[in-house]
Amino acid sequence: MSSSLFFPRASFGPSSQKADLRPTEREIRWLKHIVRHGPQSSQYLHALTSNTHRCKDTSLRQLQKLRTNGFFMLPAQQRQTAKADFNPYIYDLTPKARTHLDDLGLGEATVRPSGHWWHSYMTACVTSSIDIAVAQAGVRYIPAHEILARRNASLAIPVGQAS
Repeated sequence: MSSSLFFPRASFGPSSQKADLRPTEREIRWLKHIVRHGPQSSQYLHALTSNTHRCKDTSLRQLQKLRTNGFFMLPAQQRQTAKADFNPYIYDLTPKARTHLDDLGLGEATVRPSGHWWHSYMTACVTSSIDIAVAQAGVRYIPAHEILARRNASLAIPVGQAS
């Protein structure tokens, strides 16, 4: 089957790659934000850096460039919504992006939502919204992995029979 049957828009399909692409400081912020929260829409990623880059179209082109060059992927679940072609794209990291952050010494042992994809995505939207809003108010967002580390705790919920 042709991939065009599943991804009819040109921006869902491949475009040109640059072998030596190095994400900019702004793009590194996007990568780290997705590591911390989970999959993010282009709207949230643009809002994250709108204080330094106001042009939404430039953000969308940069996100496309990162996807084309293997740093982002588009989770298939986003195509399962009504009129998916009219919704903002949702981006998640590829192993290449995680390796790049690790190589820069910027990797984090984060706690991301797991389970059903849509639930995880909506949780990521909520925590991302809080992070962006508090940053605009001049307050530091403390991610779950830092809160757990302060108490030397895990997020695991014991499952089994009580004795």
